[in-house]
Amino acid sequence: MYVAPRSCFTSFSLSLSLLRWVQPSLAVMCLWQLALLPFCIALRTSLFLFGTSEASIAHIERAENSSSTRNISIPGTTSPLFFRRSGKERQYMRYSVVRTRPSRSRRLRHCVLISFLALLLMMLSLSISFYNTRRSVDSLKMKLREDAAGNPLLREGAAQTAWSLLNTENGSLWGYVGGIDSLIEKRVDRAYWGPTMFRSNEGTVNESTVTNVVSERFRNLNMSEAEMKRRYKRHQLVKEVTGCDSLSVPFNPLHDSRCINFMTNSSNWLDVVPIGQNVDQRTIKFRLLFKPLRINASYSVEYPLETFVKVPQKYFVLEAASEVVAFNVDRLLLVNRVPPTGLGCLPLNTLRGSVNKYKHNTSTFKKFLQDSKAENYEQWIEKDLFHFLRRAKHHLRKNGNNQTCVLVSIQLKIADVVHFLETPMRIPYRVFSDTWFDYFDLRANVGELEDGLPTFAHERHYPGVLHLAALAMFDYVIGNMDRSPFKNNFVVGGVANQLVSDNTTLLHPNHPTFVYLDHGSSFRLRRPERNPIAKSHIGFENGKEDTFCLFRGPLLRRIQELTGPSGEVTHGNKAKEEAYGAAHNHRSTETLFTHMLRERVPPEVYSVIDSSNLDLVVVRMKELLAMAGRCLSDERIRRTVLFP
Repeated sequence: MYVAPRSCFTSFSLSLSLLRWVQPSLAVMCLWQLALLPFCIALRTSLFLFGTSEASIAHIERAENSSSTRNISIPGTTSPLFFRRSGKERQYMRYSVVRTRPSRSRRLRHCVLISFLALLLMMLSLSISFYNTRRSVDSLKMKLREDAAGNPLLREGAAQTAWSLLNTENGSLWGYVGGIDSLIEKRVDRAYWGPTMFRSNEGTVNESTVTNVVSERFRNLNMSEAEMKRRYKRHQLVKEVTGCDSLSVPFNPLHDSRCINFMTNSSNWLDVVPIGQNVDQRTIKFRLLFKPLRINASYSVEYPLETFVKVPQKYFVLEAASEVVAFNVDRLLLVNRVPPTGLGCLPLNTLRGSVNKYKHNTSTFKKFLQDSKAENYEQWIEKDLFHFLRRAKHHLRKNGNNQTCVLVSIQLKIADVVHFLETPMRIPYRVFSDTWFDYFDLRANVGELEDGLPTFAHERHYPGVLHLAALAMFDYVIGNMDRSPFKNNFVVGGVANQLVSDNTTLLHPNHPTFVYLDHGSSFRLRRPERNPIAKSHIGFENGKEDTFCLFRGPLLRRIQELTGPSGEVTHGNKAKEEAYGAAHNHRSTETLFTHMLRERVPPEVYSVIDSSNLDLVVVRMKELLAMAGRCLSDERIRRTVLFP
């Protein structure tokens, strides 16, 4: 059979590639391919019927009039053909047309026809995609405007949580009071502790009170006790000047503003260093080094602190803005486990200079380079960062020196961070599975209670399970898409061996505890993935019982407080009002959370993250409250729904 010219089907393949780009789902793309299959068959048939040259047809008609069997050589062919004049053979001969390649003009018409039809299909696909996206966003905005009294799900939750606050967590039942750190102190062996330091009433450690430096963890560092004490003293001096504390977790919010002002002030910057790729690190990140910090006339501290810089990029558009908003949500929820994070503006020339300076010393991971179709680090940055910013100009600004700069997040680097699954608080876990969700399904485990508590409360990983429950609540609120026990789950301290020592190493003091890092995949317009609360909520919408019924009581009450009305009737910062959007200036529907977040977050963030994305935080808060209310209404598990 005749095959259409390669150029025609190449253009057709490109059109299909465009269709694949505009369709958000692989399943939808497969349906498109099936729908296009009859068109392809019809197209090839038309080429078969109309691609035969007139000379060939005339030659065959002359053969029909022949009285005997003879060899016929068709123009454009190499082998002879045998024809008979008998009836069936003549009929077969008329419809079994032997074709040659069409003329150039005919092939050109085929190309134009195919390209035109493919363009029509592409435009139709774009229209459908944009219509669905618009309808999805409109429905989300409509959901945001619904009053809790008019939404059956949230109305039910409001009715139940109204009395649920009368149910407080029973500290004597759970075996601790005052937060999860009290439980860690009781349950984690001293071999995993760091040096002992006193903490102030605000929660800040006092480095001058350090004792027990020569702990089991310290012996693995191959460092003198005097050197470690010198480093703690150095950290204390830097903290007093900058407000940046990399040892005190949970963090002291009273120090946040000073630390953020220091980190985001470009006059303090010394150098920007790329962070290489590895299995757990696939996004573009940088480290920010700072100029020597003068403590007094005779003493300066070299490299006083380090920070992580995240940038918006091709596959992670909200990377920087999400980190800034997640930090502010953490402080509003009174969790205080996200390090101080500010919004900075990093000149593009500075970033290019950093890439050129360190490109040969920056490690890369072959698979991630292949995903971006890059051959080396420099090409990766050019394609995924600089080329992206040329199109996404809303991420760019002009600084005081009239330089073009990109909005980035700058986060304080914390000392002694290790992975959750490397610590004694880890849970039994099979990678890429959701079996850990079972810990939170109290109804399914109601027959396995021991002393009134779930069985995990008597296991080594007891603190780890409660940590995962509290972290799931935080992730559900901010819509974090990228967390599991295996991924982006961190602890400060807690590893007794395999410690790596360099000239900046500091051991986290006292007991290990949990720190929340990596929130660049948050605040999307869809429900979080791999989150046990999201799975429970989807199941409830489908008529099933909730499978998540383990909530941190203080966090739940704070969420209920923030979802109440703000009571504000006056406008605040005009720039923030305009950035957030005129549609949200109606104080009658504004929650306390929305009002407080707008006062905290820089207005530039709202040019990156749409206000509807942030309003969905309130929707998820109310869904969380409704879920807790349903769990508390079950007398079988009511005593264990809330933990301190």
